[in-house]
Amino acid sequence: MGNMIITVSRQYGSGGKTIAAMLAQKLGINCYSREILKMASEDSGINERLFGLAARESCIIVGRCANYILKDNPNVLSVFVHADEDFCLARAMERNSFSEKETKKFIERTDKYRSDYYRYHTGHHWTDARYYD
Repeated sequence: MGNMIITVSRQYGSGGKTIAAMLAQKLGINCYSREILKMASEDSGINERLFGLAARESCIIVGRCANYILKDNPNVLSVFVHADEDFCLARAMERNSFSEKETKKFIERTDKYRSDYYRYHTGHHWTDARYYD
């Protein structure tokens, strides 16, 4: 068996990034999120070569269509973290200094961006459960 890769896609405010970081710490593996992957990507797009790290080490990759790019790798577990609107709103308000109305709009814009990004790069729907384990 090769390296274990866990991909995490998430709604804004669902806690997916936090869950990924906590799981990585518990498993003793690296967690790569947008900030780290952006350094290796070209114009914030998908640079599939950077996913070659999946061949070198066990890790968790947050976002960046990783579940789609690594879909044929037998050692990949892909999850989508979501939560109800009230939970996402409460978490987002803890992290941002927006009003409730502004926070709702921010969540909608962020999730729309993530959905559009995923569709652009994969041709599929971001929240389609068929693309996650």
